[in-house]
Amino acid sequence: MSERRLVLKTQKNEVLELIRQLDLDPSEFLWRECDSRKSANLVISKLIHRPTRFYYEFDFHKDQHWARHSPAKDSAVDYHYPGSWSCQRQCFVTWLQCVKRETQAPDLWTTISEQKALVEAASAKVPNTPFSTGEQVYIATQLQEVKAYLLAYVEDSTCHQAFVEEQLDYVLENAKRQGRRDWAFMVIGILFSIAIQIGLPPDKARELFALATESLKHLLGNLLALP
Repeated sequence: MSERRLVLKTQKNEVLELIRQLDLDPSEFLWRECDSRKSANLVISKLIHRPTRFYYEFDFHKDQHWARHSPAKDSAVDYHYPGSWSCQRQCFVTWLQCVKRETQAPDLWTTISEQKALVEAASAKVPNTPFSTGEQVYIATQLQEVKAYLLAYVEDSTCHQAFVEEQLDYVLENAKRQGRRDWAFMVIGILFSIAIQIGLPPDKARELFALATESLKHLLGNLLALP
C-alpha cells in the first residue's frame, strides 16, 4: 500500500501567498495527487496550472524534498533536489516566474502569420513600384526615429546596439532595390527579428510597430500596423 506524503495545509497556504505575490490568479491552479517519480509506493502533491497544464510536483527522495516541474528557465522540464522545505519554496517561486513568463509572452509566430495575412490583403491596393530617390531619402530620415527608439531600449548592450544598427542599415539599403510591397514584407520580418533578439516585451513591440507605421505611413499606409 502506498504512503501518502502530501503538502501540509500550512504549506499550501504559503504556496497560495507566493502565487498572489507574483500577481497570478490562484483560481487557475489545481491541487492533485500523483505517484512519486523518485520513491516507490509514495503518493505526493502536484500543483497544476490549468490553462497551460504546467505543473510542479512536490516530491521526495531519500526523505528529502525533491521536485519535478514544467516549464523551467530554459527547458520544458527540469528537476531539483532542494532538500529542505525552505529551499523547495525558492524552487517553487522560480517555477512560478517561469509560468508567468510563458503565459504573458506574446506568440510572435502566430502574430507574424496574422500580420502577413493582413499585409497580403492590404498590399493588393499598393503597387510594387520602386521608391523614388526622394522617397528613399524620406525613408532614411524616418528610420532614424525607429533606430533611436530601439537604441534607447538597448543602451546597456553594445551587442544589441550593433544588431539594431545592422538590421536597420539592411532595411535602408533594400529600399534602393526592392518594390515597396516587397520591402514592406521585409520590414515586418526585420522588426519582429529585432524584437525577439533584444527581448522587447509585448507593449514595447507594439510601440515599435506603431512608430514604424506612423513614420512610414506616407509611403505604405497602415501595412506595418499590428493586428
